[in-house]
Amino acid sequence: MRDLRSREKAVAVTEEDLLVMSMAVRRGVTQLSRRMWARERPENGRTSLQLSVLANLFARGPLTAGELAAVERVQPQSLTRTFSALEAEHLVSRELDANDRRRSVFAITRDGLRALRDDMRVRDRWLAGSMHALTPTERGVLLLAGELMQRLAENEGHVGKGGPDLEDPRSGRAVDNPLLNPRTMNDDGGMMETGYRNGKLCYVELPADDVGVSARFYSDAFGWSIRRRDDGATAFDDTVGGVSGVWVTGRSPSGEPGILIYIMVENMDASIAAVREHGGEIVQGVGADAPEVTARFRDPAGNIMGLYQEPTLAS
Repeated sequence: MRDLRSREKAVAVTEEDLLVMSMAVRRGVTQLSRRMWARERPENGRTSLQLSVLANLFARGPLTAGELAAVERVQPQSLTRTFSALEAEHLVSRELDANDRRRSVFAITRDGLRALRDDMRVRDRWLAGSMHALTPTERGVLLLAGELMQRLAENEGHVGKGGPDLEDPRSGRAVDNPLLNPRTMNDDGGMMETGYRNGKLCYVELPADDVGVSARFYSDAFGWSIRRRDDGATAFDDTVGGVSGVWVTGRSPSGEPGILIYIMVENMDASIAAVREHGGEIVQGVGADAPEVTARFRDPAGNIMGLYQEPTLAS
């Protein structure tokens, strides 16, 4: 018993330790999720919320709109458009509750179950292929991690809505915890040097003739994460989650450098090759801005964008 207690004492962690660990877990989970959504989406383009609703109806059985909203942790009115889209495709049905005829419940249909299985099969196949690179021990650890993450998802957690405050040892008063301050964290839970503040560049709208072609170009050439918003628009996040945006149709492309957006790259030669490989055109080679290493390219929609090689990335 004494050995067990000493062992527990040795591995005891503080709230701050747990918060640091949680950021590492959240970064991994978020990046893996974004990768799967960016590259392995079925052609129907269903949103993550629609698929989550189908998954919950499959796992939990028929639910009311309020019950589903509680599971998804959103307001019931936020699901109105999602329910309409799923009903239009006959993926869910709405019927009176057998136990209370005053309310309606949603249930997954055969078509909905088929759509959910098709989506899971695509992601499972991609993930299985990626796991080939792991050792047997690593795959065992990953299996355990999957079970633990399911437990975490079902657990309301020890930390409250705002998270625990740190205490000033001199005054005993709670102080703002920088680990939980959204102004100092990026979307993956990592710390940002700039953070959210007045004047931050946060959103970009890129003209596109064919949104699918443009989305594939930036995903393949630069690793941007592509997602479908609930309003149907195809949106993106850059590789660190610091800037997001959307492709818009009906606008003329930025074919002449006016406001010029530069994408940071690690290796200019490799990035130029990737631009050409995936349908872009180099319109200005390296050297024009020497000693800075830059280039310019035209994307498939005709927009002129810049490349900037960041020296610290290569090191």
